[in-house]
Amino acid sequence: MAIEILLALRRLAYPVRLKAFKLMTSHYRQIRGDMIESYKIVSGKYDNETTPTLPMSDTRTTGNDLRL
Repeated sequence: MAIEILLALRRLAYPVRLKAFKLMTSHYRQIRGDMIESYKIVSGKYDNETTPTLPMSDTRTTGNDLRL
């Protein structure tokens, strides 16, 4: 039964399939992954010698010192 549903959804357009499975677009997932990696780099989760340095903002931020 599940295979029949998948075969029926196969004919639908990409945005309709995303809505049917309640998924985000690949562009959204890519940006989300980039933001997670940026946070890990800035917050020191990785070894500082192996990760690239990201320019930090030298302007004052409200309650957040991790602004890029």
